[in-house]
Amino acid sequence: MKFELTKLTAFGLLVLLFGGLVPDLCSAQTTDKDRQQFEKLESDLRKDLDKEIGKFKPYKGQAKISFQEPTLNLITSYDKFKDETTVSIAMPLYRGITPPHTGAVGDIKYIGDIDVYAIYSFPGQQPVKPQSIYLLFESMADTSTFGANPSLIFLADDKRMKIGNMIQKVRSYGTLIKETETAAMSFDNFVAIANADIVEVQVSQSAFPLSEFHLRGFRMLAGLPSKEPRPAMPKLKTAMVTDLSSSRVEGTSWRGAGLSAEFKVGGELLLQGGLPNRAGSWKQIGDRVEIELPYVDIRAVRCIGVGIVKGNKMAMKIKFINVFGSSMTTVMEFTP
Repeated sequence: MKFELTKLTAFGLLVLLFGGLVPDLCSAQTTDKDRQQFEKLESDLRKDLDKEIGKFKPYKGQAKISFQEPTLNLITSYDKFKDETTVSIAMPLYRGITPPHTGAVGDIKYIGDIDVYAIYSFPGQQPVKPQSIYLLFESMADTSTFGANPSLIFLADDKRMKIGNMIQKVRSYGTLIKETETAAMSFDNFVAIANADIVEVQVSQSAFPLSEFHLRGFRMLAGLPSKEPRPAMPKLKTAMVTDLSSSRVEGTSWRGAGLSAEFKVGGELLLQGGLPNRAGSWKQIGDRVEIELPYVDIRAVRCIGVGIVKGNKMAMKIKFINVFGSSMTTVMEFTP
């Protein structure tokens, strides 16, 4: 999806929304039912832990996951007729698989793109502090992503910010549906979100995390100083990697024949391999790692899973929610 916001004012943006132009990822709150699922997954996995790890064969291909982070660019445009300057930034939020993915449950079409935009305008050409920021979440998929009458809520370091109802624009392009949800928020709230360490977003019933990449883009738009990310787990020398059972997985990568995982600082999870490339969240309790994967639409199901770390291996069992109880088990090895 290309970003084309070269000459777009905030006012013009709303006109386009009404005139013609212009992601449920992982749940922000774990339900009681999810908790029961996590416990069941852990129980099943621990029973067969040694057996599953014993079947592991080192992957002979690429050891690292390749996730290329896009470049952050501010776009500034001046409308000489309105004497108004607009500043905007566009960032990819989620990338899935566009063609159908055939698996045990049949053909599942995954969402293609979700992007987030932040925009503000001011009179003249001399920069001034804006009163409000417009946020847009735009998706392109084969079905509705957010549903009707969406509202916007943020959790920034556990502080809840209810922004309110969003303006929704839906257009069809053949078999694909393009949705754009727009909301205005105060500059002070935007700054609080940009400076937070952990941010989760809920658009309608869809909930997902924002990564440090997105928060860095928000800070750039607001003219805030750079922020040092939270320190990651120190890199372990290969000779030392014999037992990670009591270590944090934060900042580490794991590789198996069927799946790769990157546990990023701040609780973001990146997966590649047996599942379509997806982003989600993770939480560690002792040697157990709980994960939640994006629920994108009614055919791209939400997943939860549990990983158990033993030595330098991690056995993981993932359950596909609302798909006949289907699940998968895989084993990965720590990659320094």
